[in-house]
Amino acid sequence: MTKDVMVHIRGVSLEEENGVPVEVTAQGQYYYKNFQHVVFYQDPEGEHGGGKNMLKITPEKMVMKKSGHLETIMEFQPGKEHLCDYRTPYGTMKVHTNTSRYDVTEREHSIEIQMEYGLSMNGAYVSACRLNIMIESKK
Repeated sequence: MTKDVMVHIRGVSLEEENGVPVEVTAQGQYYYKNFQHVVFYQDPEGEHGGGKNMLKITPEKMVMKKSGHLETIMEFQPGKEHLCDYRTPYGTMKVHTNTSRYDVTEREHSIEIQMEYGLSMNGAYVSACRLNIMIESKK
């Protein structure tokens, strides 16, 4: 894997029959440190875009840290529930994730993460979600 990467993220709600996926593609920086893959990338510009993101990926779990207009540290680990604060310009919400599926496929020039998780905000169930992340060496 090269230092310069492309990060492709596709998320969709499994609750909606014809759920519209949210897709983001960004340039990023990749490092392998302390037995984990670390990727930094920036959200596209927009109403609350331009925020900085960090992914820490191991075979057991993924940690997603967001900073900027939106701030949080979310963990996705099968069989474990995680609670975090999700800070927005409009206030802070308590976000609860319960990961049911987490698969990481490592190749010479890419890493693919496929996961499914339940999402609740401020104690109310929101949706079952599917998130696919592809990190590829920049050509």
